[in-house]
Amino acid sequence: MTVKAFDLVPAVERVSWTDKVKTVVECLESCGKNLYVGTQECFVIHYKYLEIKKPITLLKALSALNRILVLCDGNLIVLNMFDLEVIPSMTKLKGVSCFCLNENPETNNPLVWKYALLDENNCLYAM
Repeated sequence: MTVKAFDLVPAVERVSWTDKVKTVVECLESCGKNLYVGTQECFVIHYKYLEIKKPITLLKALSALNRILVLCDGNLIVLNMFDLEVIPSMTKLKGVSCFCLNENPETNNPLVWKYALLDENNCLYAM
């Protein structure tokens, strides 16, 4: 009698490696919904599944705040840049079709950021 303990399923699909990039996976580690891949070239690649089942259409990093803005299925989600956890104090905004950040702020304070949120017809919010 044989017992099947695991099923082999692809962890990451649609990754196209070119001839110039020869990445060799040395090890894998998972924790919750996170997947960490260690490569022969000394990279740690971090994947996180957000359970929305829709494509992520826009990412913007706010490095001074250690945050990543994610636009997915009309929702603007704020993630911690390091562990990719949703920031609970930030309300998930719905009905957003696009957003942009002011890349050239008028102030030198890196903690101040200006943005505009748009839905299909209107500017929802600008700051």
